Amino acid sequence: MKGLPFGRRGRQSGATALEFAIVFPILFLLTYGTVVYGYVFFLKQTVNYAAQQGAEAAVAVDPDADDADELRQERVVESINDTMGWLPAAQRSRVKICQDSACVVEDDTITVQIEFQLSTPSWLFPAVEMPGLGAVPPMPTVLQATAAARLYTDNI
Repeated sequence: MKGLPFGRRGRQSGATALEFAIVFPILFLLTYGTVVYGYVFFLKQTVNYAAQQGAEAAVAVDPDADDADELRQERVVESINDTMGWLPAAQRSRVKICQDSACVVEDDTITVQIEFQLSTPSWLFPAVEMPGLGAVPPMPTVLQATAAARLYTDNI
């Protein structure tokens, strides 16, 4: 049995290029979205963990100290900066700790709040503009985390 004539095989070679042109953008967007969302998820978990570590550091301050509130604030900021120390300096500058106020202490509970500004358009992972879909993947502009811890008191 003979193979296909040369003429027929030559006519079908363009079909492969056409299939690649159709499938590649979909495959690229799936891969890119997986990488981007994986990193954003990892950042969100890091922000949550840093808030938890900051609240735990505040609990360790002696409540009878004269400047307990200032010491708590310093310990919170130091702990969060240590926890998020693996981030490059450009990303660490986007972390806002207890923004617009000191970390809140109410009813023997300290609340620590962190914001990580991703901004729009994303500075790390730019969105790909797709006709009919818009920006892909859609990204949050801010990652927030709040942690609370009960302060030690002798009244227990």
